[in-house]
Amino acid sequence: MSINDKNPQGTALAPEGTAIAPEGTAIAPEGTAVAPEGTAASGKSISTSSNRTSSNATAKDPGIAIGTEITIDGKKYRVIRRFSSGSEADLYEVKSGLKSFGLKIYRKGFHPNTKVLPLVQELRGKGYLADVHSFGSVSVNGKSYEYELMDYYGCGPANAMNMKGKTQAILAIAFKTALTLDACHKAGFIHKDVKPANILITDSGSYDCVLCDFGIAD
Repeated sequence: MSINDKNPQGTALAPEGTAIAPEGTAIAPEGTAVAPEGTAASGKSISTSSNRTSSNATAKDPGIAIGTEITIDGKKYRVIRRFSSGSEADLYEVKSGLKSFGLKIYRKGFHPNTKVLPLVQELRGKGYLADVHSFGSVSVNGKSYEYELMDYYGCGPANAMNMKGKTQAILAIAFKTALTLDACHKAGFIHKDVKPANILITDSGSYDCVLCDFGIAD
């Protein structure tokens, strides 16, 4: 489906006179999976939103063991792997049934952005932002953690893609990101950290994408 042909359900059309993304570029379909750098899960190595690092966990910080079951909002999620570890949080791929999700577990002293995340959730499923399902506190093996749970995006962030010479792809990402920022502003918040590492590709063929990492949004 092309942007020029039809807009996905729930996605605002570009205003009259606005440049259109190159023909053949699709808007991310509703329900596409996710993995942002620093927030959700991705097959790529990603980092957390403050003092980012892609280093693995140290022996001093074993984190949550693979295979651990975590109950969030009455639903069980099994830890598959930790794909990034930073000074702010660890990022895990977790599964419920056959579906993967990204789980961000915050370190002591760091917290989800509770002022903005409710506004982010209002745009869930519309193809603009990495879909955040839940955030708050969760108990794992008797220890309390603050967390964010979101969809898992397997293509990874834009900065992990080879964009050299791919003018159409760059235009498609810029166009979709502009629509996304417009949707954020209309919802009542600004992102404040727009960069390729925070743009998750949802389709490597069409370069559809969503914006992630709302740590400093306001």
